[in-house]
Amino acid sequence: MFARCPAGGPGTADEKACLGSTVRFTAVLNGYDNAVYSLQWQQSEDGAIWENMQSANSANLEVVASEENMHDFWRVQVVITDVLG
Repeated sequence: MFARCPAGGPGTADEKACLGSTVRFTAVLNGYDNAVYSLQWQQSEDGAIWENMQSANSANLEVVASEENMHDFWRVQVVITDVLG
């Protein structure tokens, strides 16, 4: 959930993101240094039905916090095609 924040935004990483601010997600695969894989970020309004986000297939995802997505969920789908690389 995002919050309406005063000017300057949240002060610590533990605080909620402010509406209108950019929220950054990063996918990290530990222990798969040589693996060949693809990433696909997904978004859901209810945590049950997931939709692929268009052009969202890198390790980083940026989302602008809004009234429309303030209760949404995000995840990254990882498909490993070669474990050894």
